[in-house]
Amino acid sequence: MKTPQQIEKDLKKAADLVLDLFTNDSVGYEMKLNLAHQVFKNTASQWDLKKAPTLLTGNISKLQKDKKTTLGLALLPAKRSNIANLCAFADSCENDCVAFSGNGSFPSVYRSRMAKTALLTASPESFMILLFDEIFCAVGKVGAENLAIRLNTYSDIRWERVAPWMFPMFRAVQFYDYTKHPTSSRPENTRPANYHWTYSVSENTTAKHIEDCADIGRPLAVVVEVRSGKVPKSQEMRPIPETWAGLPTVDGDSSD
Repeated sequence: MKTPQQIEKDLKKAADLVLDLFTNDSVGYEMKLNLAHQVFKNTASQWDLKKAPTLLTGNISKLQKDKKTTLGLALLPAKRSNIANLCAFADSCENDCVAFSGNGSFPSVYRSRMAKTALLTASPESFMILLFDEIFCAVGKVGAENLAIRLNTYSDIRWERVAPWMFPMFRAVQFYDYTKHPTSSRPENTRPANYHWTYSVSENTTAKHIEDCADIGRPLAVVVEVRSGKVPKSQEMRPIPETWAGLPTVDGDSSD
C-alpha cells in the first residue's frame, strides 16, 4: 500500500510534467490527454463501470450549499482502497467517514471512487492531466469567479505541495479543504492565497493544535452534540453554542 508521502511525491512528478506539456508542447499535451482518457476508461472497466466517471463531481449534497458552482474530488478515504493511504492523520474518522453515507452507500458510487483512487495510484500522470483538464473546462464553462473546488472531499492530500503552480494559474477559483494535517505539516506560509483550509478537530487534537490554529486564524471544524436541522414548526435552524474553546462558532450545516 502506497503511503501518503509516496502518493504526494508521485503526483508532484506528474503535475510538473503536465505543466511542462501545457506550457511548452501543446501537441504532446493533447496526446497525453487522449491517452489518459483511454487509461481511465480501462481502469473504470476493471471496476464494472460502463464508462469512466469525471474526477470532479457536483453530485455530493454537502457541496451544494453555496451560490457558487462547487465541485469536489471524491476518492476513497484513508486506507479504505487497500492500495493507497490518502489520509496521513486518519484516526477513528476512517470508520465513521461520511464518504460511506448517503449516495456513498451505493455500490456504483463506491466503484466510481475506487476507480479514481486506482487511477491516481497506478497512473498519476493520467490522473493529473485529467484533473487539470477538468478544472480548465469548468473555468471555461461557469467562469473562475463562480467556481469553488474541494480537492479533498474525503482525502487529505497536500495539493499545495503536489501542484503549487495550479493555484496562481486559476487564481480566481476558490479552492478549499478540510484537513487533519497540523500547522507543522501544513504551515500557513505554504498556503496559496485562494486555497482555504479548515482544521478538523478529532479525539487526537491537542490544546496546542487548537492554539496554533487560533494564532494564525485557521478555522476549526468541530462536531457538537446538537441535533441539526430546523426547529419543529419553524424555519429557524436549531441553535449551536455561540463559542467553543473560547472561539466564536458558525453553523457548518449552512455552508461547506
